[in-house]
Amino acid sequence: MYGGTKYEAMSGYEKVEELNALIAEWREPGFVRVIPNRVIPCTTNRESTGISAMHMHYIANLIVQHGFTPRNHAVGSGHDLPILVREVTGRKVSPLGNESMDKWRATQTRRPGDYPPVQAWMGVTGEEFFCSLGNGHFFQALNLFGAEHGRKFDGNGEPTQERYSTTADPLLAAAVEVGVEALVLGRGMPKSARRFVTTMLNSTFEFRWRVAADGTIRVDPSTEFRKFTSFDGLVKHADSFQLDEIIEMRLRHEQKRRQGKSSIYTTDVRVRDFGNQPGDYPGKQREQTAKEQRNNARM
Repeated sequence: MYGGTKYEAMSGYEKVEELNALIAEWREPGFVRVIPNRVIPCTTNRESTGISAMHMHYIANLIVQHGFTPRNHAVGSGHDLPILVREVTGRKVSPLGNESMDKWRATQTRRPGDYPPVQAWMGVTGEEFFCSLGNGHFFQALNLFGAEHGRKFDGNGEPTQERYSTTADPLLAAAVEVGVEALVLGRGMPKSARRFVTTMLNSTFEFRWRVAADGTIRVDPSTEFRKFTSFDGLVKHADSFQLDEIIEMRLRHEQKRRQGKSSIYTTDVRVRDFGNQPGDYPGKQREQTAKEQRNNARM
């Protein structure tokens, strides 16, 4: 329904309106507080390439350096609003969710030094969990803290023997142990719709998300309101393999910046109002660039 030429033929405004319609159709009322260790990445996200270990640890490292800031729905501050699909273990009950579970457990088992460990509940039928359509790296970064996992690098981008800990940050401890509020969608949501939502979440990060008093969510397609760097734009459109390379480049750059050399990631994109221009929309050029990068990577 949402793949191939049909998706490409939709204008930016049509895509955002379809995103709004899907959220309204499948969402549960209000917000749901979700414990991070019950969240796994959905296979439809990031071109089905999974979670970038480098990006996950980079986010965790930022939390170590700057502390955890909870989301404030009223003003949109703090971390992005998580979008999750409610699932349950057991292939017959939830085939799409367990497809994601199989892939995530295989990744965790294959690379235990990079990712949070497999949880005991994952092998038990009837256990509730959630697949992340957005904020997948954020949740797994929190799970690194919950597991007191070894840090991949320190604040200077150098290897370290330190481990993640919530001890010095009560707000972080609450997020890991009590959970964070998320927008939750029903598990009957088709795979094509999930893929559309994941694509759009990465394509609309600079749009204003309006949250009504009753918890109703709507993405405003008329105006870009965030300032963001070229680095922000790159990480939103990259698959996990590209993300690993981008973060490695970022770390090397930050090391050079500490030595007094200039930054390649500090150009801000100005806020623009696109009004009602047909066929054009904020982020169009970035979508086209990201598509070309993915095609070149597969050649």
